[in-house]
Amino acid sequence: HENLAQLTTVVAVVLDWDESRERFLQGLRDLGVAVRTFIVHAGPTRRPWEGAARELGEITVVTPEEVERRLVAGERS
Repeated sequence: HENLAQLTTVVAVVLDWDESRERFLQGLRDLGVAVRTFIVHAGPTRRPWEGAARELGEITVVTPEEVERRLVAGERS
């Protein structure tokens, strides 16, 4: 935990949303760490994430296909 106290910002990329992920990210926020979350998932997540955005800040959901399209487009640039 002493290393976590040195963080100022975390960009989290998760493949689903559940209670353990929400608790982990909320724990970071409780330490004063800014959290920016990306959920890479197709369809509904195991647990609704929308309510967590009020506490954690901005949460962006993208599909795996969307990530792949953006990566390929970036390679062409």
